Amino acid sequence: ASVAREQARFALQASGRHEGVRHFYAELVPSIAALDSAAFGQPRSIANLVTQKLDELEAYYKDRQADWAGILNAAVVLFSNIGEPEEVLKTSIKYRDVLVRTRADPVRVAEAHVSAGRNAMVLGRLGDSETFLRDGLAWVPASRDATDEGLRMHLILAADLGVVLARSGQRAEAKHVLERARELASARLPGDQGQAILMLHSGRFELGHDNQAALVSLEQAQRLFAASPETESTEMSASRHYLGTVYLELGRLDEAETQLRSAHAMFTQQYGRTDYDTLAALGSLALASARRERYAAA
Repeated sequence: ASVAREQARFALQASGRHEGVRHFYAELVPSIAALDSAAFGQPRSIANLVTQKLDELEAYYKDRQADWAGILNAAVVLFSNIGEPEEVLKTSIKYRDVLVRTRADPVRVAEAHVSAGRNAMVLGRLGDSETFLRDGLAWVPASRDATDEGLRMHLILAADLGVVLARSGQRAEAKHVLERARELASARLPGDQGQAILMLHSGRFELGHDNQAALVSLEQAQRLFAASPETESTEMSASRHYLGTVYLELGRLDEAETQLRSAHAMFTQQYGRTDYDTLAALGSLALASARRERYAAA
C-alpha cells in the first residue's frame, strides 16, 4: 500500500508538471514569435525571454511546487538547447532545490545534480562540479536494496566525477572512482546502458595514458551501445570518436578512419559543421588520412 501511495504521488506530480509546462510554453512562445529579425539575432535574446518568464511565473506557482519543478526542468532543457550553460547551471540548482523540498524521487534529485555538475564542468568550475556530483551520489547510494534505475544513475554520476577529477589533476582518485564503478556495473548491471556509459568514460580516462586499457573499455562500450535499444545517437557517435582515436594512437589506421568518418558524419548531423566535437573528429580523420599517406584527402 505504501508503494502504491508513493507511485500515486509521483503520478500526480507528473501530471502537475505537464500542466505547468504547458502554461510555461503558452506564455513563452508568443513572446519569442513577436521578436523581429534584428532582436532575434541579438545574443541572449531568447535566454532573456525565458528568464523573464520564469521570474513572472515563480510567484504564481509558489504553492504548486510540483508544477514549478516541471517548468524549471523544461527551462533547463531550453537553455541547454540554445547554448546557455550559465543559465542551465543556475536553473538546475533551483530545480534541484525544489525537488529536495518536495521530497521527490531520489533518482530525479540525483539527475538534477548531474545537470548542474556537467554545466559547472563546461564553465570550467571543476570544484563546483565535483561538489554537485558527490552530492548527487549521496542521493543514489549503491546499497543492496538500490533499484536498477538508482544504480544506473549512480554509475552516470561516478563516470562524470571521474572525468572531473581527472581534469582537475586528481588522477589517482579518478582512477579509484572509475574502477570501483566498473566493478559495481559488472556485478549488478552487466550489459546495461549505465555500464556502457561508464566504459565510455573509462576509455576516455585511459586514452593517451594506457591505450590498450582504453581500447578494451571503448570496444566494450561500443558493443554495449550497439546492443541496447536505449542508446542515444549522441552516445554512439561519442563512442565511435574515442574508439577511432585510440585506433589512431595504436596505428590501426583502417579501423581508425572507419570509426572517425562515421563519428564525423554523426556529429555533423547532430550538432552542425562548426561544433567542437564535429571539428575534433574531422581533425582526427585528417590525421588518419595523412598517416596512411593519403595527403590530398588529408
